[in-house]
Amino acid sequence: EDQIVNKTDTTTSNISNLNQNEEEDTKVEEDKEVSNVKNGKSKGKGRNFNIENYRQRQIAFQIQYDGSSYAGFASQDSDDTVEYHLFHSFIKLRLIADRQSCNYSRCGRTDKGVSALGQIISLRVRSSIPKDWPEEQVPRHPCDVVCGQRELDYCGLLNRSLPAAIRVLGWTEVTPGFNARFSATCRTYRYFFVRRRLDIAAMRRAAALLEGSHDFRNLCRMDLDHVTHFRREVFSAVIEPFVPEAAEGERALWMLEIRGVAFLWHMVRCIMAVLFLVGGQEGQAEDPEVLQRLLDPEQVAGKPSYRMAPSGPLVLHRCGFDRLPLGLQPATLWALTRHWEGLWEQHRIAAARAENALQFLGSCRVRSADVAALLRDMEAGPGPTKRKRPAPEEPPPALAPGSEEDVSWGEVLGRIALQAPRPGPEESLLQRRREPSYDQKMQGRRGHR
Repeated sequence: EDQIVNKTDTTTSNISNLNQNEEEDTKVEEDKEVSNVKNGKSKGKGRNFNIENYRQRQIAFQIQYDGSSYAGFASQDSDDTVEYHLFHSFIKLRLIADRQSCNYSRCGRTDKGVSALGQIISLRVRSSIPKDWPEEQVPRHPCDVVCGQRELDYCGLLNRSLPAAIRVLGWTEVTPGFNARFSATCRTYRYFFVRRRLDIAAMRRAAALLEGSHDFRNLCRMDLDHVTHFRREVFSAVIEPFVPEAAEGERALWMLEIRGVAFLWHMVRCIMAVLFLVGGQEGQAEDPEVLQRLLDPEQVAGKPSYRMAPSGPLVLHRCGFDRLPLGLQPATLWALTRHWEGLWEQHRIAAARAENALQFLGSCRVRSADVAALLRDMEAGPGPTKRKRPAPEEPPPALAPGSEEDVSWGEVLGRIALQAPRPGPEESLLQRRREPSYDQKMQGRRGHR
């Protein structure tokens, strides 16, 4: 047994050393290439660098990012976007001259706080392959070596330059006419949530009504400047457990997975908000058929007032294309695996601290009479003008009687809702105040001109 353990340790050490040596060799080679471009062809930042002196290739990149720290994907006036950091690295590494001349396109434009695993961008970048080489000798896969020549390790270069929250997974060459937005055949989003006491069966029935071609003007934020029609096709919309083996219990993690050709502004978050209402998140469950009515602008001419679901749980999971085989490198996958494992461990430990705190609270002792008073207040409802109901002659039978006797807080939580319903309007969704319809908004715009 000791010999087996020693051999295993030796093998693990050799693999670790091999990976480290490969990473160091690759980094030295890439840094030398970048240094040659910067110092040999362009002495000083931005001076004398002419990208036309190099072979250029139209490349599609798959990008992953944690959107919680950024104000969205697309560049804005600030430098707090994913796209800003991407272009900063592309220009810094002399892979492009500027944004305007690189034939850039993106598949999705995620909002503030939204993350992505399958974002696709395309642009024309500098190549390390000599400009006079015939096309048939140009390496097509990141790992290919042709006539002793390997293409730049775009993923390695970019991942060392980008912030840790933005990673490049793989790349492949595409035609100059490829457009990451309009060439996409589908997009898949996932929205994660904790089950709590939601009515999953009702949410599933409602989600199924989304499939097909519908008008989603009541389930989006209208972009009057750029969008004139709101019909979109949803291929599938399912509510399912993220881990099928751990689907039960109030703390189980579930998700909406929705796949379609294209999505309107805030469309998934609005859909999720209504699904939460169907599941009873605000204490008053809507009928699943409410989604079918919202999809008919003749029945519901204006969008009812509801709170949009938060952006943090939303992920652009995958962008689909016909014939877009991304070239993946084992070294990149290994580096990204370590990256995500580190993040998982960090957040898992944070979750353990929170769970430890909940266990500590559960062990606290409280007087049963005080618990009975809390339950009366919860039953009376929220609000500063509420009238407290008179105390019952006897405490609830599930609690120990007597004002001086105490119970553990964990026992109390076993008898009341783990999460009290958030206060919501008494009227149903379709009875709430509505926004002006699209036609009314456009008429208002024309009236102001």
